Amino acid sequence: MIKMAPKTTRCCSVPSCGKTQSLHCLPSDPNIRKEWMNFIFNVDPDSISKNLVLCSLHFTVDSVTNKSQFDAGFSERLKLKDDAVYNIYYGSHHTVV
Repeated sequence: MIKMAPKTTRCCSVPSCGKTQSLHCLPSDPNIRKEWMNFIFNVDPDSISKNLVLCSLHFTVDSVTNKSQFDAGFSERLKLKDDAVYNIYYGSHHTVV
């Protein structure tokens, strides 16, 4: 019998968050990526995991392109604008979702 590796659930990389909804991969633009790294780690680390993600709770409504479609059920996940940068630490009352 072949054993399958357990499926791991990705969660938000911001310390004390850990949410699993509307996760967003790191941006390809190096300047915006650096801002995300500073948000997560308070520094720009030398090496990072390819699995780092931020959840939608760290972005304001103006950072997404499809909020109304998402709310109406026409989209399964929120889509960030290309230049979206975090705005909110976990626990703030100004959240997208």
